[in-house]
Amino acid sequence: VRTSAARLMNASPDEIAIPPSDPAGWAKVFWGFAFGGGFADRRRVVIDRIFYNSHYLSLLQAKKLFGVEIVVAPTDASGRVDVDGFAAMLDERVALVSMTMAPTHSGIVNPVEQIGAHTKMVGVPYFVDGCQALGQLVVDVDAIGCDALTGTGRKWLRGPRGTGLLYVRRSFQGRCDPPGIDGTSAVWESASSYSLASTAARFEEFETSSAGQIGLGVAIDEALALGLEAIAERVRHLADRLRSELARRDRVSVQETPGFCSGIVTFLVDGVAPGDIVAAAAKEGINMNASSVLWARLDLEVRGVPDVARVAPHVYNTDDELDRLLAVIDTL
Repeated sequence: VRTSAARLMNASPDEIAIPPSDPAGWAKVFWGFAFGGGFADRRRVVIDRIFYNSHYLSLLQAKKLFGVEIVVAPTDASGRVDVDGFAAMLDERVALVSMTMAPTHSGIVNPVEQIGAHTKMVGVPYFVDGCQALGQLVVDVDAIGCDALTGTGRKWLRGPRGTGLLYVRRSFQGRCDPPGIDGTSAVWESASSYSLASTAARFEEFETSSAGQIGLGVAIDEALALGLEAIAERVRHLADRLRSELARRDRVSVQETPGFCSGIVTFLVDGVAPGDIVAAAAKEGINMNASSVLWARLDLEVRGVPDVARVAPHVYNTDDELDRLLAVIDTL
């Protein structure tokens, strides 16, 4: 499974850990960085406006425990990180940069490779949230230049719930002293000493779901067999068509701005709550969701939007199925 995950991200198997979820993997590497002295001399963490709640809560906890300062990078009109404005923030106070490749509540995609080029120039550690990217976009950790990237099995990879993915660059692993170590992540050398695993196993725990991990491996292998470029092209076709059709409706406002987008399509219908759109679609056998401000407070509060309707077509979906959804929206 680690070998397959490494192929998925253009990494090495010893740089891959398999936590039970994206937030669990994030917690291992973030707190490992903190306990490893990551905030000893510097306190500032630079993030984006589309940061996910589970990751942000760890930052708030680190603010309370370590005095971490959370700073949000400037954005352009689309909500994506303004790379030039971000680069100007990289000074001697920055301990960590953490960005989102593709958020859960919007279809925008951040320029993570351009961001990584700047963090590399100044030598600042760089984490990427790849939770909504793995399985629908090409994710190359070497091209991105990140030191850590987190993901999950149950979203675009269509693997089992209770499985996650964590990439940690080999050269960065030694800077992390993860919490919750056990006989898998460390060796009990004597009554007064231990040593951490020399690979990404230092971020894992003994008690895991073998069946879940095997299922994750099967899901990754299926994605690799289909080809990530082909998946991305198919998903983009469906999502772009849906956005175009929605934009033609007078009372519908598509929330993504022009530019490179993911397969997540978000929109509002005048006079109809997003939850009611979800319920109406469910009656017709259509699965969609509503993204809440509780998931992405920094972005949705700025936009004055408490929640949005969200659709995420995947490779198995058809144009006819999009038409069925559009018919539901027309009825509303």
